[in-house]
Amino acid sequence: MTTSRPQPDCPLIGTWSLVGWRDLVDEPTSPAPAWHGVTGQIIYTADGTMSMQMSERDRDRFAGTEPTLTEKARAFNECHAYSGTFTHRDARVIHHVRQSNAPNYIGTDQIRFVDVDASTLVLTNESRTRALTWERVTA
Repeated sequence: MTTSRPQPDCPLIGTWSLVGWRDLVDEPTSPAPAWHGVTGQIIYTADGTMSMQMSERDRDRFAGTEPTLTEKARAFNECHAYSGTFTHRDARVIHHVRQSNAPNYIGTDQIRFVDVDASTLVLTNESRTRALTWERVTA
């Protein structure tokens, strides 16, 4: 995994909130997220680090202080998160994953196609089957 500091004017730098996603093909090659309402946040920093988390909006709390195996499985299935560093080149961003709740993501490069303006970021997966739309969070 290689990375370098992003350019000072990198348009990705900041905090973004997930506002929606859409399938780009009639028959998706990967299943749609199984949650009804999704919330999420992605953060890109000037030092080249990134963090992303998405989860079902209305998650059930564990019944007790220690979750059951069923509750743990449900919690895992309702949340996707990873972090690491990023490289932004032209209309692509590469997420160099260092940590993830999904072990198979660790050590991988997640390539996303980028369409960004001052307030909206659209990230499309490498196979161009799904696009996630993010809105810039302002103070």
